[in-house]
Amino acid sequence: MVTPKQQRQFAWALVAFFFAGSVLSYVDRSVLGVVMPQVRKDLALSNTQYGLAVNCFLIGYMVFYVLGGRLTDLLGSRRTFTLNILFWSVAGIAHAAARGLASLCVVRALLGVGEGGFFPTAMRGFSEWFPRENRAKAVGVLMCGISLGMLVTPPVVAWITLRYGWRAAFLLTGSLGFLFVPPWLWIHRRIRQAYGVPDPA
Repeated sequence: MVTPKQQRQFAWALVAFFFAGSVLSYVDRSVLGVVMPQVRKDLALSNTQYGLAVNCFLIGYMVFYVLGGRLTDLLGSRRTFTLNILFWSVAGIAHAAARGLASLCVVRALLGVGEGGFFPTAMRGFSEWFPRENRAKAVGVLMCGISLGMLVTPPVVAWITLRYGWRAAFLLTGSLGFLFVPPWLWIHRRIRQAYGVPDPA
């Protein structure tokens, strides 16, 4: 039998994963801004064309804020978090294969699709596992990840780009998401067991 203290520990472990996901999502979306001069030069993009690629991300992100929330309502936070992070990681890596405006717009839109559903998923997870008196605190921790992601991205990505090129920056940062999935699935199963909720098939 799991004690209330253990249940709280499991719940805050879930917050730690969502916090890390928040950091990673802002790292992956911010890489393009850091390597923008190199990307524009290599792909021969004008200011207008670069702006179009940026807007493709925003459109995908906006649409999947709503659709991603609906998906989370259908599948639950465990499955949807897994789908979100795998999808946006693949999209982030795919930036390294961009060869022009069209391909860059496609991968930016796909990145927006993957990341758009993340925050609705996190909110659903908090509502499932936290009492009302602790939810705002959990959300506050999640939002701190935004600032941290924006803080660490420029120096890390600049270092990678100077040594290995801008394509490597997308490959390396995009690959980080795959490290989250196995421990996420494990801890979420433990959390559900702690609360006495059967793990879905």
